Amino acid sequence: MVLGYKDIREVMPILLKHLVGKQKYRHVILGGTFSVIHDGHKLLLDMALALASKITIGVTSNRYVKRTKKTPRELGSRLNAIRKYLKLPAKKNVKVIIIDDKYGPSVSEVYYDLIIASEETLPTCLEINELRRIKHLPLLDIAIIPIIFSSDKKPFSASRILKRLNNGTT
Repeated sequence: MVLGYKDIREVMPILLKHLVGKQKYRHVILGGTFSVIHDGHKLLLDMALALASKITIGVTSNRYVKRTKKTPRELGSRLNAIRKYLKLPAKKNVKVIIIDDKYGPSVSEVYYDLIIASEETLPTCLEINELRRIKHLPLLDIAIIPIIFSSDKKPFSASRILKRLNNGTT
């Protein structure tokens, strides 16, 4: 099933209602650049809130993002966008951290039990679990959210949104 921009707003509450009451995880980790908070990010963050008692969100540093040749918004505005969406600091069970690589603390901390990611980052989740296995850490359960498509049938991505903003085609 392909979820479009309008569809996801209808489906998200149903999906989250279905997830609430399912296995409650102690501590979920997720990460990304979060240049623009779009519907895919919102689903990722809302799923974390629904499934876990504690949440750690890793946001890539400007230095890391520049190494991958992306041009994100400055780190401060990206952090503020996440805090604003989650209404932080009201949610004391959410920790936002800065990470300098694609793994962050997910490969070294024992207390995480779930990682939430998009379909495109599933390979990184598998790498994380392999590194955890090598270090004799418990493997993480992996929750994958589907790719969310915009009204033009292309996947939501911060880079596409920023490009349209820069070209004045919003």
